Amino acid sequence: MSSSALTILNEPTLAKATLLLALTGWMDGGSVSTGTVKQLMGMGRRTARQVARIEPDEFYIYNFPGDMETASIFRPHVKYDAGLVTDFDMPGNTFWADERANLAFFIGKEPNLRWRTFADSIVSAAEQLGVEMVVSLGALMADVAHTRPVPITGLASDPDLVEQLGMSRSSYEGPTGIVGVVHDACRRHGMTSASLWAAVPHYVAAVPNPKAALALLRRLEGLTGIAVEASELEDAAERFTEQVDQAVSANPEIEELVANLEASQEEDYEVSTQDMPSADDLAQDFQRFLSVDVSMPADSEATLPALIEAVKAAIPNDRKAAIEKRGEAAKKNKTEAHARTLEAAALAWDASPISTARLVMETWGQIKNEDWSLVAQSGNVSNWPHRLWPMEKHYHWLGQSGGYGVGYGAPAAVGAALANRDLGRFSVSIQGDGDLMYAPGVLWTAAKHKIPLLSVMHNNRGYHQELMHVQRLSSFRNRVASLGGDIGPIGTSIMNPDIEYHKLAESMGWWAKGPITDPEKLGPAIKEAVAVVKSGQPALLNVWTQPR
Repeated sequence: MSSSALTILNEPTLAKATLLLALTGWMDGGSVSTGTVKQLMGMGRRTARQVARIEPDEFYIYNFPGDMETASIFRPHVKYDAGLVTDFDMPGNTFWADERANLAFFIGKEPNLRWRTFADSIVSAAEQLGVEMVVSLGALMADVAHTRPVPITGLASDPDLVEQLGMSRSSYEGPTGIVGVVHDACRRHGMTSASLWAAVPHYVAAVPNPKAALALLRRLEGLTGIAVEASELEDAAERFTEQVDQAVSANPEIEELVANLEASQEEDYEVSTQDMPSADDLAQDFQRFLSVDVSMPADSEATLPALIEAVKAAIPNDRKAAIEKRGEAAKKNKTEAHARTLEAAALAWDASPISTARLVMETWGQIKNEDWSLVAQSGNVSNWPHRLWPMEKHYHWLGQSGGYGVGYGAPAAVGAALANRDLGRFSVSIQGDGDLMYAPGVLWTAAKHKIPLLSVMHNNRGYHQELMHVQRLSSFRNRVASLGGDIGPIGTSIMNPDIEYHKLAESMGWWAKGPITDPEKLGPAIKEAVAVVKSGQPALLNVWTQPR
């Protein structure tokens, strides 16, 4: 098999070698895939030399349509120095060989086009370089804690390799990246292939993860039989853990998340240094949740308590103590995290404009004795309702657009309030100012049909996410970004003139009040609005708030 895109530069002396495959993009979470291969190559300290490359032009989109920021991701990069071109960077797909170690390496970029041709080029190079087995390395985002050992999973195509690794044949069926196409090409051409994957914490997946790369490297040593000096990577892994520890301790929400993941992994993840879970075992474990013995369409609120009791009864006695211990640890972590959240909420409590934490908690103070339902939350209020309100029933939070859709909040709130009206529930919405500007006519609908809804405005006088983006870019380009006034105001600010949302609501038949800028007047105003809503009418409070 040959490929027109493949260029052989040198022919190394390899015999039944192993090709280690690393690709940026989908399979390179935390730069683990490329980082592991680069570490094994030794970054020049070993004897690896470039032996082949795959020419990029037929596999990548350079002139991607759209805005400049998006298009720049696809375009090649150029560097000028003193008017001269000093570097021109095209997508690189390069093969290296280390004859002393009898290893070949491939580091490349997942292609945009012609995946099968690209995969065939890799297998063609492997055949010409004397490779017997292809091993791809990858990382996937998972619910794991950075403080725990890195879980490693693996797949293989050859029966002998399956037995060697203690795995059975994979029965997975579903989406894949280019690595799946490469393994298919290996299968079609009779070449043995395997894949090793490290699970990286989803909350730090965007930064290089040397700890996961080190775990993958150690597992690879067992597969290839080659020991690797990795003291620099070990030091980097320690620094990585320390830096993430510091960042996590500064964020109560993430700290609580990590604590819960730790408690979960103590029970659910038993990371072995010898045996690797098979793809078949993983697929079967997942698929057993998909099978249904008896289909019973029903009200989940009515059936869930009975289901919970049935699950509790099915838990073996030897696991109950461990589960209870894990639950106590999670409860303790949650209590401590909640205390820290309360401390954070108290900051700038008396500030004007009003802090988002006070906006949320003053609202809670007036609705907590009602059968309440948070029907929408538009605008960024630092997630205070979810951090501070005890959401114990399914209707306490009805969700959001799912795509950060501006203009979703107000219509969704009115629709949900209509449904809640017949159920006797008290509907409340934290309403962003920019969101309301998209469909203000829904206010008339709520008044016309007497839909009881408490709408508490988070009026920070701007599309603030975009506003901050403009501020960042202005700072980056040494430009002045004005928040208002007459000299170059940011286009996504909503001020000068300030919109009087309370008058807008009044004009459409709502009870409304504002603007409320004094935090001491917020609680009494919400109390007054709650009484209006309980009488069967919609009410809106126009509250001037901090940005987020």
